[in-house]
Amino acid sequence: DCGGGLYVYSSTLELDQCVVSGNVASSVAGDGGGIYLWQTRAITLANIEVSNNQAAYSGGGLHAEELRFPLTISDSEFTGNSAGRGGGMALASNIEELVTIQRSILSSNSATSSDGGALYARLTANGEMLALDELVVSDNTAWNQGKGLRIDSAGPVSPQASLTNLLLSGNGPEPGAPESGEDAVLALGPGFTDLDLTLTHLTAAGNAVDTFMYIQPASQGARRITVNATNTLLSGFVTGFAARETGDGEASVTHSNTLFHKVTNQHLALEGTPEFVAVNPLAGDPLLDGSYRLQAGSAAIDQGIDAGVSRDLDGEYRPQGLGPDIGADEYLQPAAPASVKLSGPTSVDTGIEAVFLAEVSPQTATQPLTYAWSATDLDPVSRPGGLSDTVGFTWMEPGTKTVTVIVSNDQGK
Repeated sequence: DCGGGLYVYSSTLELDQCVVSGNVASSVAGDGGGIYLWQTRAITLANIEVSNNQAAYSGGGLHAEELRFPLTISDSEFTGNSAGRGGGMALASNIEELVTIQRSILSSNSATSSDGGALYARLTANGEMLALDELVVSDNTAWNQGKGLRIDSAGPVSPQASLTNLLLSGNGPEPGAPESGEDAVLALGPGFTDLDLTLTHLTAAGNAVDTFMYIQPASQGARRITVNATNTLLSGFVTGFAARETGDGEASVTHSNTLFHKVTNQHLALEGTPEFVAVNPLAGDPLLDGSYRLQAGSAAIDQGIDAGVSRDLDGEYRPQGLGPDIGADEYLQPAAPASVKLSGPTSVDTGIEAVFLAEVSPQTATQPLTYAWSATDLDPVSRPGGLSDTVGFTWMEPGTKTVTVIVSNDQGK
Protein backbone atom coordinates (compact mmCIF):
# COMPACT_ATOMS: atom_id res chain seq x y z
CA ASP A 1 0.00 0.00 0.00
CA CYS A 2 3.06 2.34 0.00
CA GLY A 3 5.68 3.29 -2.56
CA GLY A 4 3.95 2.85 -5.88
CA GLY A 5 7.18 3.31 -7.83
CA LEU A 6 10.00 2.85 -5.31
CA TYR A 7 9.95 1.62 -1.70
CA VAL A 8 13.07 2.23 0.40
CA TYR A 9 13.42 0.88 3.94
CA SER A 10 16.46 1.19 6.24
CA SER A 11 18.79 1.70 3.30
CA THR A 12 21.22 4.17 1.76
CA LEU A 13 20.24 5.27 -1.75
CA GLU A 14 21.70 7.44 -4.48
CA LEU A 15 19.27 8.00 -7.34
CA ASP A 16 20.55 9.98 -10.34
CA GLN A 17 19.06 10.72 -13.78
CA CYS A 18 15.95 8.61 -13.23
CA VAL A 19 12.25 8.97 -14.01
CA VAL A 20 9.56 7.83 -11.55
CA SER A 21 6.26 8.33 -13.32
CA GLY A 22 2.69 7.10 -13.50
CA ASN A 23 2.67 5.00 -10.32
CA VAL A 24 -0.10 4.50 -7.75
CA ALA A 25 0.60 3.62 -4.11
CA SER A 26 -2.94 2.38 -3.60
CA SER A 27 -6.34 3.45 -4.77
CA VAL A 28 -7.82 3.16 -1.26
CA ALA A 29 -4.93 3.69 1.20
CA GLY A 30 -1.20 4.22 1.39
CA ASP A 31 1.53 6.81 1.02
CA GLY A 32 4.24 7.68 -1.49
CA GLY A 33 2.78 7.34 -4.95
CA GLY A 34 6.18 7.70 -6.58
CA ILE A 35 8.74 7.15 -3.78
CA TYR A 36 8.34 5.96 -0.18
CA LEU A 37 11.19 6.46 2.32
CA TRP A 38 10.97 4.80 5.74
CA GLN A 39 13.69 4.81 8.40
CA THR A 40 16.23 5.33 5.64
CA ARG A 41 19.88 6.17 5.96
CA ALA A 42 21.46 8.90 3.82
CA ILE A 43 19.43 9.51 0.67
CA THR A 44 20.55 11.55 -2.36
CA LEU A 45 18.14 12.20 -5.22
CA ALA A 46 19.57 14.21 -8.13
CA ASN A 47 18.45 14.99 -11.66
CA ILE A 48 15.24 13.00 -11.29
CA GLU A 49 11.73 13.49 -12.62
CA VAL A 50 8.88 12.42 -10.36
CA SER A 51 5.65 12.95 -12.26
CA ASN A 52 1.99 11.93 -12.38
CA ASN A 53 2.09 9.62 -9.37
CA GLN A 54 -0.81 9.14 -6.94
CA ALA A 55 -1.28 8.26 -3.29
CA ALA A 56 -4.55 8.09 -1.41
CA TYR A 57 -3.15 9.53 1.79
CA SER A 58 0.20 11.31 1.77
CA GLY A 59 3.04 12.25 -0.58
CA GLY A 60 1.90 11.94 -4.16
CA GLY A 61 5.44 12.19 -5.53
CA LEU A 62 7.41 11.32 -2.38
CA HIS A 63 6.57 10.38 1.19
CA ALA A 64 9.20 10.24 3.95
CA GLU A 65 8.93 9.38 7.62
CA GLU A 66 11.23 8.53 10.51
CA LEU A 67 14.19 10.22 8.82
CA ARG A 68 17.24 10.17 11.10
CA PHE A 69 19.81 10.73 8.34
CA PRO A 70 20.05 13.57 5.78
CA LEU A 71 17.86 13.66 2.69
CA THR A 72 19.11 15.75 -0.24
CA ILE A 73 17.12 16.46 -3.41
CA SER A 74 18.66 18.58 -6.18
CA ASP A 75 18.16 19.57 -9.81
CA SER A 76 14.88 17.66 -10.00
CA GLU A 77 11.22 18.07 -10.92
CA PHE A 78 8.10 16.97 -9.05
CA THR A 79 5.17 17.62 -11.37
CA GLY A 80 1.58 16.48 -11.70
CA ASN A 81 1.54 14.32 -8.55
CA SER A 82 -1.45 14.04 -6.22
CA ALA A 83 -2.29 12.82 -2.73
CA GLY A 84 -4.65 13.70 0.07
CA ARG A 85 -1.85 15.64 1.78
CA GLY A 86 1.46 16.79 0.34
CA GLY A 87 0.70 16.54 -3.36
CA GLY A 88 4.29 16.84 -4.54
CA MET A 89 5.96 15.47 -1.43
CA ALA A 90 5.30 14.91 2.26
CA LEU A 91 7.91 14.93 5.01
CA ALA A 92 5.25 13.42 7.11
CA SER A 93 6.43 12.44 10.60
CA ASN A 94 9.54 12.07 12.75
CA ILE A 95 11.72 14.20 10.49
CA GLU A 96 14.79 14.39 12.71
CA GLU A 97 17.58 15.25 10.26
CA LEU A 98 18.14 17.98 7.69
CA VAL A 99 16.17 17.78 4.46
CA THR A 100 17.71 19.88 1.66
CA ILE A 101 15.85 20.60 -1.58
CA GLN A 102 17.65 22.80 -4.08
CA ARG A 103 17.56 23.91 -7.73
CA SER A 104 14.30 22.11 -8.33
CA ILE A 105 10.74 22.59 -9.58
CA LEU A 106 7.54 21.63 -7.75
CA SER A 107 4.66 22.30 -10.10
CA SER A 108 1.07 21.26 -10.82
CA ASN A 109 0.84 18.97 -7.81
CA SER A 110 -2.36 18.66 -5.78
CA ALA A 111 -3.33 17.90 -2.18
CA THR A 112 -6.83 16.66 -2.87
CA SER A 113 -8.26 16.58 0.67
CA SER A 114 -5.79 18.31 2.99
CA ASP A 115 -2.73 20.59 3.11
CA GLY A 116 0.44 21.34 1.15
CA GLY A 117 -0.13 21.35 -2.59
CA ALA A 118 3.58 21.12 -3.40
CA LEU A 119 5.04 20.19 0.00
CA TYR A 120 3.87 19.23 3.46
CA ALA A 121 6.54 19.05 6.18
CA ARG A 122 6.32 18.22 9.89
CA LEU A 123 9.66 18.83 11.59
CA THR A 124 10.48 17.06 14.85
CA ALA A 125 14.04 17.86 16.01
CA ASN A 126 16.14 20.82 17.12
CA GLY A 127 18.17 22.93 14.70
CA GLU A 128 17.80 23.38 10.97
CA MET A 129 15.56 20.62 9.67
CA LEU A 130 14.46 22.00 6.30
CA ALA A 131 16.46 24.04 3.76
CA LEU A 132 14.84 25.03 0.46
CA ASP A 133 16.97 26.95 -2.05
CA GLU A 134 16.42 27.98 -5.68
CA LEU A 135 12.97 26.42 -6.02
CA VAL A 136 10.10 27.18 -8.35
CA VAL A 137 6.80 26.33 -6.62
CA SER A 138 4.10 26.91 -9.22
CA ASP A 139 0.53 25.98 -10.14
CA ASN A 140 -0.02 23.66 -7.19
CA THR A 141 -3.38 23.23 -5.47
CA ALA A 142 -4.58 22.17 -2.03
CA TRP A 143 -7.98 21.56 -0.47
CA ASN A 144 -7.01 23.17 2.83
CA GLN A 145 -4.11 25.39 3.87
CA GLY A 146 -0.75 25.86 2.21
CA LYS A 147 -1.66 25.91 -1.46
CA GLY A 148 2.07 25.83 -2.15
CA LEU A 149 3.80 24.90 1.12
CA ARG A 150 2.62 23.80 4.57
CA ILE A 151 5.16 23.54 7.40
CA ASP A 152 4.53 22.59 11.02
CA SER A 153 6.37 20.91 13.88
CA ALA A 154 5.93 18.51 16.80
CA GLY A 155 7.73 17.36 19.93
CA PRO A 156 9.61 19.10 22.77
CA VAL A 157 11.96 20.75 20.25
CA SER A 158 12.53 23.99 18.32
CA PRO A 159 13.09 23.15 14.66
CA GLN A 160 14.20 25.69 12.09
CA ALA A 161 13.43 26.01 8.39
CA SER A 162 15.03 28.29 5.79
CA LEU A 163 13.56 29.27 2.43
CA THR A 164 15.95 31.03 0.05
CA ASN A 165 15.45 32.12 -3.57
CA LEU A 166 11.92 30.72 -3.87
CA LEU A 167 9.39 31.67 -6.54
CA LEU A 168 5.77 30.93 -5.63
CA SER A 169 3.31 31.56 -8.46
CA GLY A 170 0.00 30.23 -9.73
CA ASN A 171 -0.81 28.29 -6.55
CA GLY A 172 -4.45 28.07 -5.48
CA PRO A 173 -7.35 25.97 -4.18
CA GLU A 174 -8.38 22.54 -5.37
CA PRO A 175 -11.46 22.65 -7.62
CA GLY A 176 -14.55 22.60 -5.42
CA ALA A 177 -12.67 23.35 -2.20
CA PRO A 178 -14.28 25.78 0.25
CA GLU A 179 -12.50 29.11 -0.11
CA SER A 180 -11.58 31.62 2.57
CA GLY A 181 -9.71 34.90 2.73
CA GLU A 182 -7.32 33.14 5.11
CA ASP A 183 -6.22 30.67 2.45
CA ALA A 184 -2.48 31.15 1.97
CA VAL A 185 0.32 30.15 -0.37
CA LEU A 186 2.57 29.42 2.63
CA ALA A 187 1.06 28.17 5.91
CA LEU A 188 2.82 27.55 9.23
CA GLY A 189 1.42 25.44 12.10
CA PRO A 190 -0.51 24.60 14.11
CA GLY A 191 2.06 22.03 15.21
CA PHE A 192 2.77 21.01 18.76
CA THR A 193 5.99 22.92 19.40
CA ASP A 194 7.98 26.01 18.47
CA LEU A 195 9.04 26.76 14.89
CA ASP A 196 11.50 29.29 13.46
CA LEU A 197 11.29 30.20 9.78
CA THR A 198 13.73 32.32 7.79
CA LEU A 199 12.74 33.69 4.38
CA THR A 200 15.38 35.28 2.17
CA HIS A 201 14.86 36.61 -1.37
CA LEU A 202 11.42 35.14 -1.97
CA THR A 203 8.98 36.16 -4.71
CA ALA A 204 5.26 35.40 -4.41
CA ALA A 205 3.12 36.69 -7.28
CA GLY A 206 0.23 35.60 -9.46
CA ASN A 207 -1.29 33.21 -6.92
CA ALA A 208 -5.01 32.50 -6.70
CA VAL A 209 -5.48 33.15 -2.96
CA ASP A 210 -5.88 36.28 -0.85
CA THR A 211 -3.06 35.69 1.65
CA PHE A 212 0.66 35.11 1.24
CA MET A 213 1.44 33.66 4.70
CA TYR A 214 -0.86 32.24 7.37
CA ILE A 215 0.54 31.53 10.85
CA GLN A 216 -1.20 29.67 13.66
CA PRO A 217 0.88 28.43 16.59
CA ALA A 218 -0.36 25.68 18.89
CA SER A 219 -2.75 26.90 21.55
CA GLN A 220 -1.16 25.14 24.54
CA GLY A 221 2.22 25.35 26.23
CA ALA A 222 3.16 28.86 25.09
CA ARG A 223 4.21 27.57 21.68
CA ARG A 224 5.74 30.19 19.43
CA ILE A 225 6.19 30.57 15.68
CA THR A 226 8.81 33.13 14.69
CA VAL A 227 9.30 34.39 11.14
CA ASN A 228 12.18 36.53 9.89
CA ALA A 229 11.90 37.63 6.26
CA THR A 230 14.43 39.63 4.25
CA ASN A 231 14.12 41.00 0.70
CA THR A 232 10.67 39.51 0.05
CA LEU A 233 8.59 40.51 -2.98
CA LEU A 234 4.81 40.16 -2.60
CA SER A 235 2.41 40.99 -5.41
CA GLY A 236 -1.35 40.56 -5.82
CA PHE A 237 -2.56 39.73 -2.29
CA VAL A 238 -5.24 41.14 -0.04
CA THR A 239 -3.01 40.31 2.93
CA GLY A 240 0.72 39.80 3.17
CA PHE A 241 1.19 38.24 6.62
CA ALA A 242 -1.77 36.93 8.64
CA ALA A 243 -1.59 35.32 12.09
CA ARG A 244 -4.00 33.78 14.57
CA GLU A 245 -3.12 33.31 18.22
CA THR A 246 -5.33 31.08 20.36
CA GLY A 247 -4.74 30.00 23.94
CA ASP A 248 -1.09 30.44 24.88
CA GLY A 249 0.19 30.43 21.29
CA GLU A 250 2.39 33.30 20.13
CA ALA A 251 3.26 34.48 16.61
CA SER A 252 5.97 36.95 15.64
CA VAL A 253 6.85 38.27 12.17
CA THR A 254 9.78 40.58 11.41
CA HIS A 255 10.37 41.50 7.79
CA SER A 256 12.98 43.78 6.28
CA ASN A 257 12.94 45.46 2.86
CA THR A 258 9.72 43.83 1.72
CA LEU A 259 8.34 45.14 -1.55
CA PHE A 260 4.54 45.22 -1.56
CA HIS A 261 2.72 45.55 -4.88
CA LYS A 262 -1.07 45.48 -5.05
CA VAL A 263 -1.22 44.24 -1.45
CA THR A 264 -4.08 45.75 0.55
CA ASN A 265 -2.93 44.82 4.07
CA GLN A 266 0.67 44.23 4.97
CA HIS A 267 -0.37 42.53 8.24
CA LEU A 268 -3.58 41.07 9.64
CA ALA A 269 -4.19 39.90 13.22
CA LEU A 270 -7.00 37.37 12.86
CA GLU A 271 -7.10 36.58 16.58
CA GLY A 272 -5.00 37.45 19.61
CA THR A 273 -2.12 39.93 19.50
CA PRO A 274 0.50 38.62 17.07
CA GLU A 275 3.60 40.77 16.72
CA PHE A 276 4.39 42.33 13.34
CA VAL A 277 7.56 44.37 12.80
CA ALA A 278 8.18 45.98 9.40
CA VAL A 279 11.66 47.37 8.73
CA ASN A 280 11.88 49.63 5.67
CA PRO A 281 8.84 48.28 3.80
CA LEU A 282 8.64 49.44 0.18
CA ALA A 283 5.87 49.93 -2.35
CA GLY A 284 6.15 49.92 -6.11
CA ASP A 285 5.75 47.95 -9.29
CA PRO A 286 8.26 45.08 -9.60
CA LEU A 287 7.62 44.94 -13.36
CA LEU A 288 7.64 41.15 -13.49
CA ASP A 289 7.72 39.42 -16.85
CA GLY A 290 5.80 36.25 -17.75
CA SER A 291 8.24 34.09 -15.80
CA TYR A 292 8.14 36.44 -12.79
CA ARG A 293 11.63 37.78 -13.38
CA LEU A 294 12.47 41.47 -12.99
CA GLN A 295 12.50 43.85 -15.93
CA ALA A 296 14.29 47.16 -16.40
CA GLY A 297 12.82 49.87 -14.17
CA SER A 298 11.57 47.44 -11.52
CA ALA A 299 11.07 48.91 -8.04
CA ALA A 300 12.90 45.84 -6.68
CA ILE A 301 16.24 46.56 -8.35
CA ASP A 302 19.06 47.45 -5.90
CA GLN A 303 16.54 47.91 -3.05
CA GLY A 304 17.45 44.88 -0.95
CA ILE A 305 19.96 44.55 1.86
CA ASP A 306 22.87 42.16 2.07
CA ALA A 307 21.48 38.90 3.44
CA GLY A 308 24.52 36.77 2.67
CA VAL A 309 23.00 35.26 -0.50
CA SER A 310 25.44 35.30 -3.42
CA ARG A 311 23.23 33.67 -6.09
CA ASP A 312 19.65 34.11 -7.28
CA LEU A 313 16.93 31.69 -8.35
CA ASP A 314 18.67 31.08 -11.68
CA GLY A 315 22.13 30.71 -10.18
CA GLU A 316 23.18 34.19 -11.30
CA TYR A 317 25.52 36.21 -9.13
CA ARG A 318 24.05 38.78 -6.79
CA PRO A 319 24.31 41.69 -6.45
CA GLN A 320 24.56 42.84 -10.05
CA GLY A 321 24.21 46.53 -9.30
CA LEU A 322 24.56 48.87 -6.34
CA GLY A 323 22.85 46.39 -4.04
CA PRO A 324 20.94 43.10 -4.11
CA ASP A 325 17.50 43.10 -5.69
CA ILE A 326 14.38 42.25 -3.73
CA GLY A 327 12.84 38.88 -4.54
CA ALA A 328 14.15 35.62 -5.96
CA ASP A 329 15.48 37.10 -9.21
CA GLU A 330 18.51 39.35 -9.62
CA TYR A 331 18.10 41.63 -12.63
CA LEU A 332 20.94 41.28 -15.11
CA GLN A 333 22.02 44.63 -16.49
CA PRO A 334 22.74 44.20 -20.21
CA ALA A 335 26.52 43.96 -20.60
CA ALA A 336 28.87 43.33 -23.50
CA PRO A 337 31.74 40.85 -23.21
CA ALA A 338 34.86 42.75 -22.10
CA SER A 339 37.53 40.16 -22.82
CA VAL A 340 38.06 36.59 -24.00
CA LYS A 341 40.67 34.17 -22.69
CA LEU A 342 41.67 31.66 -25.38
CA SER A 343 43.54 28.51 -24.39
CA GLY A 344 44.60 25.38 -26.27
CA PRO A 345 47.63 23.49 -27.61
CA THR A 346 50.55 25.38 -29.12
CA SER A 347 51.48 22.47 -31.38
CA VAL A 348 49.64 19.46 -32.74
CA ASP A 349 50.29 16.66 -35.20
CA THR A 350 48.50 16.66 -38.53
CA GLY A 351 45.33 14.63 -38.52
CA ILE A 352 44.87 15.03 -34.75
CA GLU A 353 42.07 17.22 -33.41
CA ALA A 354 43.17 20.25 -31.39
CA VAL A 355 40.59 21.51 -28.88
CA PHE A 356 40.45 25.20 -27.92
CA LEU A 357 38.58 26.85 -25.05
CA ALA A 358 37.25 30.43 -24.99
CA GLU A 359 36.21 31.96 -21.64
CA VAL A 360 34.40 35.29 -21.49
CA SER A 361 34.68 38.02 -18.88
CA PRO A 362 32.88 39.46 -17.04
CA GLN A 363 30.58 36.80 -15.61
CA THR A 364 27.73 39.30 -15.99
CA ALA A 365 27.99 39.48 -19.80
CA THR A 366 24.48 39.15 -21.21
CA GLN A 367 23.70 35.74 -22.65
CA PRO A 368 23.34 34.20 -25.15
CA LEU A 369 26.71 35.05 -26.64
CA THR A 370 27.77 34.33 -30.21
CA TYR A 371 31.17 32.69 -30.80
CA ALA A 372 32.73 33.28 -34.23
CA TRP A 373 35.74 30.97 -34.60
CA SER A 374 38.21 31.07 -37.46
CA ALA A 375 41.29 28.93 -38.14
CA THR A 376 43.86 28.98 -40.92
CA ASP A 377 42.88 26.81 -43.92
CA LEU A 378 39.61 25.66 -42.25
CA ASP A 379 35.97 26.69 -42.51
CA PRO A 380 34.80 29.22 -39.89
CA VAL A 381 32.50 28.12 -37.05
CA SER A 382 29.78 30.38 -35.62
CA ARG A 383 27.33 29.38 -32.88
CA PRO A 384 25.54 30.64 -29.75
CA GLY A 385 26.80 29.77 -26.29
CA GLY A 386 27.17 30.72 -22.66
CA LEU A 387 30.17 32.16 -20.86
CA SER A 388 32.50 29.61 -22.43
CA ASP A 389 32.76 27.56 -25.60
CA THR A 390 35.03 24.84 -26.96
CA VAL A 391 35.82 23.95 -30.56
CA GLY A 392 38.02 21.34 -32.21
CA PHE A 393 40.11 21.90 -35.36
CA THR A 394 41.98 19.27 -37.38
CA TRP A 395 44.66 20.25 -39.89
CA MET A 396 45.79 17.80 -42.56
CA GLU A 397 48.70 19.92 -43.81
CA PRO A 398 51.68 21.00 -41.68
CA GLY A 399 52.60 24.63 -41.13
CA THR A 400 51.93 27.63 -38.88
CA LYS A 401 48.24 28.03 -38.06
CA THR A 402 46.28 30.78 -36.36
CA VAL A 403 43.08 30.41 -34.33
CA THR A 404 40.93 33.42 -33.44
CA VAL A 405 37.55 33.86 -31.78
CA ILE A 406 35.26 36.89 -31.64
CA VAL A 407 32.53 36.88 -29.00
CA SER A 408 29.54 39.20 -29.26
CA ASN A 409 26.03 39.87 -27.98
CA ASP A 410 23.42 42.54 -28.54
CA GLN A 411 25.45 44.98 -26.46
CA GLY A 412 28.72 44.65 -28.38
CA LYS A 413 31.79 42.42 -28.81
